[in-house]
Amino acid sequence: MEKFLRERCPDLDHYEIEAQFGLEKESFGDLQFLVDFEVNIMPELEKRQELLEELFDREWYHTRHSGKCLSWNIKVYGAQLSDLPEKLMKEYDLDPRFNDRWEETCEENPELFWDLCECALNFVGDKKYRWGDWYAGDEELDKCDYTLWQAGRSGGHLILTEFDNSCIEGKDSLRAASSEWLSKLLTFCESLDEFDPDDALMYEAASYRKRMEDIWSKEKEEEKDC
Repeated sequence: MEKFLRERCPDLDHYEIEAQFGLEKESFGDLQFLVDFEVNIMPELEKRQELLEELFDREWYHTRHSGKCLSWNIKVYGAQLSDLPEKLMKEYDLDPRFNDRWEETCEENPELFWDLCECALNFVGDKKYRWGDWYAGDEELDKCDYTLWQAGRSGGHLILTEFDNSCIEGKDSLRAASSEWLSKLLTFCESLDEFDPDDALMYEAASYRKRMEDIWSKEKEEEKDC
């Protein structure tokens, strides 16, 4: 029986399957049982197998404490805080006359980059918001909670350690899961794939600059009044 299951669904937890469906070695010699198995059980197992294959093919990051976790590369490669794209300049109604002052602000505050990164990752850790901007809304996920952490020397990877009240500690931790849970997990992963760290950082920079411009504008008005 184990050989039979391994050939059809190699990534599943076969002991869990046997316990869940009450499978016994002798049963596989019964024709009626085999028919029922193919019609009623096998479709569910094959669906699980397909979902596991998709999840196993995703990026996994090895951590010292949690083993391998589903992960996302969130390193910022091309974003320059001092050079905001024209799209954001218009969207936030930013004043080009403050370009030089904004550039000085970025140069004089090296920690600003990290502060804005933290703001862009407000969906990570214990103090996270419920969902990030990458979440477009999905009935399947609305009642699910999750735990994401940063990993790597500079925090350049997101790792998923918990989802919908279940810990994720390596691929083996998924093998016994139901197809319903695996489907929700895959939907979550595909939603988070939409997160663009460069874009998120630049939006935070534009928002911060807008607040600073309000301060600078008031300062100019006060200077005029003096």
